[in-house]
Amino acid sequence: MTIKGSGSSLSFSEIAAEFGNPTNNSFGQYRVTYDNTPSGGSFSNLPLDAGIPQSGQIKFSDFYSKQLNIVVKGYSSTNSATVWASKNAAAVYDNNEVDVIGNYKSRPGRNNSDWQGGKTVKINVNRTIGSSMPSGQNQKIRKCALKTGTWPSGTALSVDVGGEGFITGQGGNGGNGGTGKGGGSNGGSGSSALGIQYSPINVNVSAGGVIQNGYGGGGGGGGAVRDPNKEGEDNYYGGGGGGGGAGFPHSSGGTGGSTKSSGSPGGGSSTNTAGGGGGGASGGNAGPGGDREQSAAGGNSGSGSGPVGGSGPGGSAGSNGDAIRATMAQAGNVNISNSGSIRGTQRYSVNVT
Repeated sequence: MTIKGSGSSLSFSEIAAEFGNPTNNSFGQYRVTYDNTPSGGSFSNLPLDAGIPQSGQIKFSDFYSKQLNIVVKGYSSTNSATVWASKNAAAVYDNNEVDVIGNYKSRPGRNNSDWQGGKTVKINVNRTIGSSMPSGQNQKIRKCALKTGTWPSGTALSVDVGGEGFITGQGGNGGNGGTGKGGGSNGGSGSSALGIQYSPINVNVSAGGVIQNGYGGGGGGGGAVRDPNKEGEDNYYGGGGGGGGAGFPHSSGGTGGSTKSSGSPGGGSSTNTAGGGGGGASGGNAGPGGDREQSAAGGNSGSGSGPVGGSGPGGSAGSNGDAIRATMAQAGNVNISNSGSIRGTQRYSVNVT
């Protein structure tokens, strides 16, 4: 349990019950210097707990009110690794993907009997974590790449995004181009990045770290039919496909409307850059996807003509996800320190999935 804050003198057994027994039961071994940078994380020079000396004199009184610190691994020891399976940090903890600072005991179970009054948990993100995309359009904005999960009362929780950390929603796919007089389809909406389900919490973004919404896909261009003289064969034109919105995993561009004169497909996205919209000869040009430099755009209508000609409307642009979604109000619950980039809207007292 968290070591008492005052009162009678501390015993070695009280300290060891919280932090584990140091090497050879040597009290001086509690002067640890934790550094997980070589293993893929971003922390360096962490003490056993804040305020416990790492060199020089160390006293029993230094341990009043201290508690075990555990790092949840939102990173990989393989430098090229990318994680994108919509992580739940509490589930990662339960799967023992953690470092216990000091390494003098195993991580406690995530329940009140093992938690014993509180622990410090640092969710360290130092790789790309992207979002899977649910099929339901209304569910996409609720879907987060990284969720904190729920924790026992008394947990001192933080999300610490390192310089190589990138939490991002997935961008929406581009809408397909219309065929003939058909309209282009709408661009897909993006999903969200960080979902907060426990408070109080500190969110710390280091220089170079990013929390980014998934961006909306561009709308497809409308199709067109041209029959200027009402003679001979009508001319059918396809609209262009919309561009994919930026995010991870990368989204796809829409297909061009397929006719005798097909529209061109939209471009797929990268993590930071949207795909461009495809064009059509007389079918409507599609809109590009969204990214940090531009908003997703809807497609244009086709340019049909003639007595029996006509045009389909362009599809609408997809909406962005959120950078941060939290199930509680921000005031007094979510504290943000940002030296990197937070791209997108922060919403509070909303659903997280």
